Amino acid sequence: MTVKQTPSRRVTVVIFVTLACVVSTLFVASWMSELIVPIMMTEQLSIADVHFGEGYMTLEVSVGEESMPVKIGEVRVTELNQTYYNQLTDRVVNATINELVPQGEHVIIIICNEWVSGYTYQIRLTSSRGNQFTQYAVAP
Repeated sequence: MTVKQTPSRRVTVVIFVTLACVVSTLFVASWMSELIVPIMMTEQLSIADVHFGEGYMTLEVSVGEESMPVKIGEVRVTELNQTYYNQLTDRVVNATINELVPQGEHVIIIICNEWVSGYTYQIRLTSSRGNQFTQYAVAP
């Protein structure tokens, strides 16, 4: 008497094991991506608007929707050299603040100083994590 093996069982078992491996791999990959996304968030801070007034400057600062909340630690406004535009002067307005800006929100920062009409100013915000965000504005 000879025993015949049915090949369909082997194929079924191999397909089932392969399918189980693929499903578990996809499950683990989706689970890991959920863990990685919040860790990979960065600070996204922008100076949306600069307005010069009589003896003050108003900055509208916003944090992006995909950003983590940003704590602004320092605001520094430096006058650019009017002869050599790539050089900064020693005329600096420096302010230390601790303003937490939530994700997707904005704040208004007012800096009191006399600004010279037609001069270019470098505005640099530094977060509590040390990231710097710079913009240039010309006083009207």
